[in-house]
Amino acid sequence: MDRVIHPALKGKPAAWFAPNYRLLADVWRQLQASLAGVITRVNQQEHRIELYGGGSIEMWSLESPDAGRGRAYAVVVIDEAAMVPNLDQAWQQSIRNTLTDLLGQAWFLSTPKGMNYFKVSVRSRARPRGPRLGVLANAQWPKCLPRPAGD
Repeated sequence: MDRVIHPALKGKPAAWFAPNYRLLADVWRQLQASLAGVITRVNQQEHRIELYGGGSIEMWSLESPDAGRGRAYAVVVIDEAAMVPNLDQAWQQSIRNTLTDLLGQAWFLSTPKGMNYFKVSVRSRARPRGPRLGVLANAQWPKCLPRPAGD
């Protein structure tokens, strides 16, 4: 959750994507509890939290690959990425575009689950192009990406 909390506390828009609303629900509740002292507005229906300083966190289900379309984010997190049925379509046609305006970052959190877009992407990327990408798989930093400073 820190990947979306820190930018939002600095006044930037952030988004959390999950394969479905069930997997989104726990994070939604945890974010509200963690940020209780700095929240200015919560929209339960839209899964949007607004913070003092202008930052915001929006939460999206990836049951539709168009989730987030038309938005602009400084950082997005795609939780349980390997479980998203149309991750390639959601990423290429919608989510990646949300990072363009703010030169944002994307984090793909997951454990591999079969041969799918997530696994192929992690294996094939020596150095990603476009927005800065990070992948956390099996709680280990993958060899295909440079390690963050200090690791």
